[in-house]
Amino acid sequence: MAGILSAAMVIFSIVCIIMFMVNMLQGYFQKVKRNIGTFKAFGMNGRELIQVYIIILVAIVLAAVIMALIITWGIQGLLPMMGMEKEGFNYLSLWNTTTYIATAVIIVSTILTVIIVMTRLLSQTPGDLIYDRN
Repeated sequence: MAGILSAAMVIFSIVCIIMFMVNMLQGYFQKVKRNIGTFKAFGMNGRELIQVYIIILVAIVLAAVIMALIITWGIQGLLPMMGMEKEGFNYLSLWNTTTYIATAVIIVSTILTVIIVMTRLLSQTPGDLIYDRN
């Protein structure tokens, strides 16, 4: 039962992270679409823009994942010292396949989200982006 509940929480967390990233990216790109239109007007390729944003957002996501793993690892080390761990039972299992799979899914979903949102945005002409015409 605990394994099923844990898997459900991980899946729910990943879905929430993906929804947050989509909303955040759409809001951000609405603010900077004039700049993106200017880049397109000066001849910058859409593929180059997508690659730049993928690098930036994957770096941000990796930094967040690394910080979360370090904090969780520290908490995992503190639990036995506080007497909160029973013999043979670990309340917090960090280094397992679920962690690796969830991290990979989050990174891949970040890349796919950037590609989808940017492709939709870059399908507009530079004039539409600069002058905010829909």
